[in-house]
Parts: sequence; C-alpha cells; structure tokens
Amino acid sequence: VGDDLLIGEPGRPLHGVGLAMVLGGPVLYLVGESLFRLRVTGAANVERLAVAAILVLLAPLGAQISALALSATIAALLGAQARPPAPDPFANARFVEGTAAEGRYDS
Repeated sequence: VGDDLLIGEPGRPLHGVGLAMVLGGPVLYLVGESLFRLRVTGAANVERLAVAAILVLLAPLGAQISALALSATIAALLGAQARPPAPDPFANARFVEGTAAEGRYDS
C-alpha cells in the first residue's frame, strides 16, 4: 500500500494510514528482529533499535515532506545500518585444554 501511494503521487505528503504504513513496516521489522535476536542470543541490536526510534520520530516530519523524500530517507537509514557484522577475532581459534586457569586460546 505504501508503494502504491508513493507511485501514485510521489510529490504529495503522506497522512494517516499511508504514513503509518510507510514508517510502521520498517519499524516493526527492526523491532521484531531485535527482539528475536535478544531472545536467541541475549543481546539486542542497539543500532537497529536506534534506527527504529529515528523512524518513529520522523512521523511528524513525514506529514510535511513529499512521499518520495520520506521514502528516500527511510531507504537511506535502512541502508546505513545494513552492513556486515564485525569479524569475530575468535572465529578460527581453538581452546587448549587444561584447568580453567591454564586454559588459553591458540590461533
């Protein structure tokens, strides 16, 4: 629905349900993915929650700017946080057995 509104009248601002759909979809995805990650790994993705908060804060501004500008802003925010995770320094390490005090990682 949000895409239909954008294609139909890209120069007009979105209001009401259209604005809620364009902003709400990415917000629900980011919050849901972060809660899933929290449940599975015990650590939430703070960056995604921050982007979701920024998108919620865009709601008042979204009624003032064109649908195209709002969609471009959303795409830029989502694209900025969608990068590969930092490499794990222990990904190729193996644990050398011994007591807890003597145990160490070798690469």
